[in-house]
Amino acid sequence: MSRFDCLENSSIEIILFKFPCDQVKDSAPETRTISTSK
Repeated sequence: MSRFDCLENSSIEIILFKFPCDQVKDSAPETRTISTSK
């Protein structure tokens, strides 16, 4: 478990690492799609 703390700047990194972040999922659902597309 890394210390990402669902940061807005590291939100993409958290998604790339498939980290369980409710805030990121609810805050930036579009970012998830972008990272998945890559």
